[in-house]
Amino acid sequence: MTLQRRKPNGWWTGYDHLQFIANVQNLRTADMKAAAERIGTISCLDKKVGNYSLGMKQQLLLTMAILNKPI
Repeated sequence: MTLQRRKPNGWWTGYDHLQFIANVQNLRTADMKAAAERIGTISCLDKKVGNYSLGMKQQLLLTMAILNKPI
């Protein structure tokens, strides 16, 4: 699956998406914030994903992908 084919829910914020993945995988909020800081999505997590540019969506998906094992 490519990053362009996967579409995040436009009504959720970036934080909502990361929180969902963190809850499913029993991860700590600190892990979520560390992954977002590493990729550079921490500043846009409070915005609805429907308002993200394609690049921002790809960064969010990358953040979601490394959430359980930050690099």
